[in-house]
Amino acid sequence: MHSTIASLSPWIQRLFLISAFIASLSCFSRADYNLPLYIFAYMAWGLQRNQKTRIAWLLVITLITDFIWILYWGPFWGSDKFEDGYWENGVHTLVVVLSTINIFIKVVVLILIYRQENEVKSSFTVEGVKESISTFLSPN
Repeated sequence: MHSTIASLSPWIQRLFLISAFIASLSCFSRADYNLPLYIFAYMAWGLQRNQKTRIAWLLVITLITDFIWILYWGPFWGSDKFEDGYWENGVHTLVVVLSTINIFIKVVVLILIYRQENEVKSSFTVEGVKESISTFLSPN
């Protein structure tokens, strides 16, 4: 079991790269912060132990933001207020689909991080949330 969990780290990094590629395609119709987020996560993943906790919390915060974005723009782009027939409709549909895929990948990455990293797992307890927020907001 331990060797299986230890082998999750390369998969997490691969998923960061896959999501960065998907986010780069989403930039056609969305100012997508996921591209720099995933590139940062890929580069910082193995640097310091506390970076993994910060990356996990950034993923949680951006997951909430992505969900709100999908709830707002998905129905709007499919509504009567948005004119049909323009070339952007296909791009908007592609971006909503890719954003949904990125949300799914983000959930999978969070599950993998939670399973692998004990420090991250402890940061999602009530006491850990308080400590994570203070650590996240600290300048060091």
